[in-house]
Amino acid sequence: MDGKIDIIIFIMEIAGTAAFAVSGAVTAVKNRMDLLGVNVLAVITASGGGVLRDIILGVTPPRIFTDYLYIIISLITANIIFIILYITQNNKSGAVLTELYDIIMKIFDTIGLAVFTVTGINAAIELGYDSFMLLTFSGVITGVGGGTLRDIIANRRPYILVKHVYACASALGASAFYFVRLYFGFIPGACTCFMLTVSIRVLAILFNWNLPGIYRQSVKTDASTEKEK
Repeated sequence: MDGKIDIIIFIMEIAGTAAFAVSGAVTAVKNRMDLLGVNVLAVITASGGGVLRDIILGVTPPRIFTDYLYIIISLITANIIFIILYITQNNKSGAVLTELYDIIMKIFDTIGLAVFTVTGINAAIELGYDSFMLLTFSGVITGVGGGTLRDIIANRRPYILVKHVYACASALGASAFYFVRLYFGFIPGACTCFMLTVSIRVLAILFNWNLPGIYRQSVKTDASTEKEK
């Protein structure tokens, strides 16, 4: 069973790395970065969450610096995306891809988030941890860390703080993983986490679900302040 779990986790890590690398590369192109910027943002998006997780769990140096496979996958993915967009930038295909930017981001962000939530929890389990809070946090930070660093470097408000219950989907998926694993085993827990995270994200995107925020109130307050002056 352990061998099957290792294979599943390996495949998920490859898929998640590629998905987040696409997200980072597309963001870099959208923000008019050059080839170096595309590669850097792809690697940071794909590996940033894992680096933060490893530091918190006491894994030093982080695995990205001892296992180059994931960096290589990120770079290959980033350069494929760059070549496609570079070749098509002056024709209709390029325009279509640009218009589909938000859809591409949502699709690959959702895949990466769900995959890395699972692999983040697995990383903590492999180190012998079994605390609900630690396993959940490990899953969430792995899932959202890279995207947060991507947005900061791209000079954007981190997506997890403003859109479509992003981190909440990861947290709920991670929590489900913990409890399902207790009673039914690792693989059912991982599948539940992945499907629940993806389902919540898809529903949030389709129905424009967002957590409450103070928007209109702040505008009114600013307006009233101006009148008083």
